[in-house]
Parts: sequence; structure tokens; C-alpha cells
Amino acid sequence: MLKKILIFIFCSAFFFGCEYRPVYQENVNNKINIDIISIEGDSSINPIIKSGLRRYSKNDSLKKYKISIISNYSKNELSRDITGKVTNYRGTIFVNFEVNINENQVKKNFKFQKNFNIKNTLNNFEQLNYENTLKKNLTSTILNEFLKELLLI
Repeated sequence: MLKKILIFIFCSAFFFGCEYRPVYQENVNNKINIDIISIEGDSSINPIIKSGLRRYSKNDSLKKYKISIISNYSKNELSRDITGKVTNYRGTIFVNFEVNINENQVKKNFKFQKNFNIKNTLNNFEQLNYENTLKKNLTSTILNEFLKELLLI
């Protein structure tokens, strides 16, 4: 019985004594300062990018980046059935980040493109919700990839 109590106390101290902190997020916040100069393009993609970059706009870091963003979303027919109805769509998200580094004349362009396929369903509301969810997820993926590239500069 005493052995079980000691094991429980040891395990409790071991598991609860650890403090969880997102390491990647803290390191990114300390290293960069982002200022969005202009943002153009798709009205559903831009707020996701803007809110994702906003958390880096208040730092007093040595590395300051001024960013211009152009986003685009297109939805094209991928295939049709025998009767001519569209059965599949391909959605494409394209985002171009133009970065000015430390107010110098150095400019870098980062271009990201993600594609996804959607089956045409009878329920347009469900399909639209699914499409919007995919757009949000892929835009977040693009944003994370951009931040990783930005840290490598």
C-alpha cells in the first residue's frame, strides 16, 4: 500500500510539475516584428492572414518586416458526368507575400499555392461550408509556411 502511494505521489509530481508552454510561438514572437503595408485580394482569405500576422505587429524587435499581401481564390470545373453536370471542382488558393526587410531596399517575394478538390453535392449549403473550412485550413497552412520561411531570412 505504501509503495502504491509513493508511486502515485512520484507520478503526480512528475506529470503536474511540468509546465506547458508553446516553445515555437514564444521564439517567433521574440524574433520578428511584422507590419502589414497593404493587403489585397480575396475577402475570405485576407482576414485569416491578417489576424494570423497581427500577433507579431507589437514587438520591438531588431528584425522588422513590412509586408504587402496579394491573395487569390479560384474555383474551376474539374470533371463532368455524362449529362454535362459538374461532378468535381478544384479550388486554388494563391498568396503572394512581398517582404521589405528592416526598411532597406531588400525585397523578397514568397509565393504559395494550395489546391483542393471538392465533389459537387446536392446540398449546396453543406458544400459551401466544407469549401470554406478547406479555405480556412489551407490559408492557415500557407501562413505557417510563410512564417517558417520568414524566420530563415
